[in-house]
Amino acid sequence: MGALYKCQTNYQCSESLIDLILSSGILYYFIMKAKIMFERNNGILLLIDQTLCVISIIQMIVQVLYFMFAKSNIWIISLRSIGLVLELLICIILISVILEKEKHEQLFNAGRIGLCLIGFFWLYQGINHYQESVYQCKEISNLFMSFIGLMLSIVAFVFGFQCVHQLHQYKEYLLDNKNDSFAHQLLKLETRLTQIKILKLSGMVQFGVQFCWDCLAYFLSTTTIECTHYFIPTTLLTVFIYSLLKLISLVTLPIAVFLVCYECNKEYFGIDHNIWNFSRSHRSLKVLPDREQLKYVEMSEIK
Repeated sequence: MGALYKCQTNYQCSESLIDLILSSGILYYFIMKAKIMFERNNGILLLIDQTLCVISIIQMIVQVLYFMFAKSNIWIISLRSIGLVLELLICIILISVILEKEKHEQLFNAGRIGLCLIGFFWLYQGINHYQESVYQCKEISNLFMSFIGLMLSIVAFVFGFQCVHQLHQYKEYLLDNKNDSFAHQLLKLETRLTQIKILKLSGMVQFGVQFCWDCLAYFLSTTTIECTHYFIPTTLLTVFIYSLLKLISLVTLPIAVFLVCYECNKEYFGIDHNIWNFSRSHRSLKVLPDREQLKYVEMSEIK
């Protein structure tokens, strides 16, 4: 794993070049779409959505620099830490959808603590491994980092599943109570379902690959030199396999963020209305005890 300039074999150089080209292409896409979103927002994106987009762009900048001329392990540690930050924010978003509004402040405080812990862990890892140029795959701390990411992704998946369940309840309500705004409400609902499914699955994919790969290298090798063979391609086939796995383990979440924020909303940019209004639609996302209570949700509250 590492920079193009210090590759030692043709296979390593080929893999680094592929990673650099693809990462640069993704970064270009992010910048172009972010420019559109921020210029034509019109209330479509909330502050946390914009924050996710900015963090995703920062990660891709770091990733391009990493594949270009990284000299220290701090680069890959930074990339993994940014991934943890993204997954933590996604957890907060999904939990806040189904959590009582009165408990949101507690949730945000827990999120701030989580961000501080990630920052401290990044600092600790950076100080200990700043001078190292080879990925320390035999370090338990790296395995721990991918494990934490996997746990966060499981939390996001569980709460995302609950969000989907509640939205399906609301969909049944819409189908039983059609009116003039039915088509618009159903479109918003289907878009929201797609967004939540992307968010809840993306972390599982990224950190699942990351954790399994770290486990494979850690438990099936006895030395750092031996375990690095699990990250360095030696054939043309492993060039493509390792490139794919490395990108999946690093960029799945940033890509998911732009799929949710831009691709799912792109037809609304430039149109003078809000597609999502959480402050007014929050009540409609709650689990209601029975079908009778659904009748008391007014359509004006979910526009």
